[in-house]
Amino acid sequence: RARGWILDLYEDLAKHASFAGIVFHDDAFLTDYEDANPDALAAYRAAGLPGNVAALRADRDARARWTALKTRALIDLTLAAADHARRWRAPLETARNMYAEPVLNPAAEDWFAQSLPAFLAAYDRTAIMAMPYMEQARDPDAFLRRLYARVTAEPGGVAKTVFELQAADWRHRPARPVPAATLRAQLRLLQRLGAHHMGWYPDDFVRGLPEASVVRDAINARSFPYRR
Repeated sequence: RARGWILDLYEDLAKHASFAGIVFHDDAFLTDYEDANPDALAAYRAAGLPGNVAALRADRDARARWTALKTRALIDLTLAAADHARRWRAPLETARNMYAEPVLNPAAEDWFAQSLPAFLAAYDRTAIMAMPYMEQARDPDAFLRRLYARVTAEPGGVAKTVFELQAADWRHRPARPVPAATLRAQLRLLQRLGAHHMGWYPDDFVRGLPEASVVRDAINARSFPYRR
């Protein structure tokens, strides 16, 4: 029933709003303790898995199959939502956000039900949260280099990946803007490494953050003439 409501919502949105793409955000995840709902347990049993979360976590093979099942279920739900939107908006491209940890450490798929190879195969773009401060990285540049290297290891990874930098530092309350000069330097680093697609979040257009005068040349098509 909930799935039906979700799909109807995407279709209604497509009826009444004009857009050419959908980004499925990073809150579409399941942890290594989810989902213990009775319907979910029944789905695990139907897939030949134990119908008990503790048993699933205790067996390495069962846990790997359980993780893959959850990853696939979330992908299938998002693709179904896109198909419902396409009834009214076509062509329509798709993108899916994911955390950096499952990219840097594939074993972390357990914790999020997110997989870089699976996302690259399923969506037009995969938007990786290339956010060193959120990840408590001691060396932000080294973090970005590691992330880029991991993406290049996947076939077609660079062409289909958006590196999503952070423009706010949420370690502080309230969040502090990341200096525009820092953001520009990180964009330039990714460009030098060979990245095709970059962006940042959040973009505070009301307060003008990050300052356009500082970052403009790093995203200007005249200074970065990549064409897909």
